[in-house]
Amino acid sequence: MRRNAILWLIFITFIWGSIFPIQKIALDGVSPLVFNSFKSWLAFLVSFFIWKERNFKYAFILGIFVGVAYISQTTALKLTDATKVGFITSLYIPLVPVFSYFIEREKVTKLQVLAFGISLIGFYLLTGGIDKINAGDLLTVVVLLASQFILF
Repeated sequence: MRRNAILWLIFITFIWGSIFPIQKIALDGVSPLVFNSFKSWLAFLVSFFIWKERNFKYAFILGIFVGVAYISQTTALKLTDATKVGFITSLYIPLVPVFSYFIEREKVTKLQVLAFGISLIGFYLLTGGIDKINAGDLLTVVVLLASQFILF
């Protein structure tokens, strides 16, 4: 059972990580707005027919936030490397305890502090330092922070 869970986790991580380079390739001939509009309409149609309970008010509000995040992140993909966008986006994991501390006053463990510090070092090394951060990197950071704030 545990082995299956680990294998599924590895598989899902591989799929999630491969999305960034695939999107980067797909963006060669289309704008981020058109690309995300197509994805969103397809998701809407599938969701509309799957779920019977249709609460359009909350779905619309959530859709606006998710849409802005996707468009911003896809725009960042046009401005920087897919590996950078993928890594910066994955920083939401070590950021959860930080936001939990500031919003819910949940105590942060030493291991979480260590993981956060290592992730910041990784961010610094990947982007080439403060003076080499480009607009795509900054846009991805803004989307990351905004999405964390919205989730809490």
